[in-house]
Amino acid sequence: GAGVFVSYRKDDDPGWAGRVRDSLAHHFGDDNVFFDVNSIRAGQRWEMRLDSALIQSQSVILIVGPRWLRCIQERTARPEIDYHLRELTMALDRGIPVNPVRVHSAAMPDLADLPEELRARLPAVQWMEVYEDLFAASMQRIIADIEHSTGLISPTAYLPDHVVLS
Repeated sequence: GAGVFVSYRKDDDPGWAGRVRDSLAHHFGDDNVFFDVNSIRAGQRWEMRLDSALIQSQSVILIVGPRWLRCIQERTARPEIDYHLRELTMALDRGIPVNPVRVHSAAMPDLADLPEELRARLPAVQWMEVYEDLFAASMQRIIADIEHSTGLISPTAYLPDHVVLS
């Protein structure tokens, strides 16, 4: 299973989520980063695949864009399952670290505005931000934090410089 699970809202800022995913996959390798549209194959039962990947992950990167809070509030007001919120609560319930990453100048949500499932647990963790003009430096920090908290490393970290992977 993937070591890093990228959780995002398709109705918030999926382009930023993809960009963060690409940076993580470049460092850790595609097989070590779960991102639904890249990691679920045609014909797979997506809900089971999501659950399996989440349970096996060592870190969840929560992408929070400008519309994230509003989208969660709108979805939780409806009777159907909000799968994004379900991912987050499942990770938190299992003790998998959830690392919120604000993108596209998203504001920090107010504690009172968070859904009850997240209110007591999410604000207690350090939130990070990816800046457009400092994207590479922002991602280096996030990658270093993931490596520190999980022990995950780049698959090429210990290869001599003259080895070429094909």
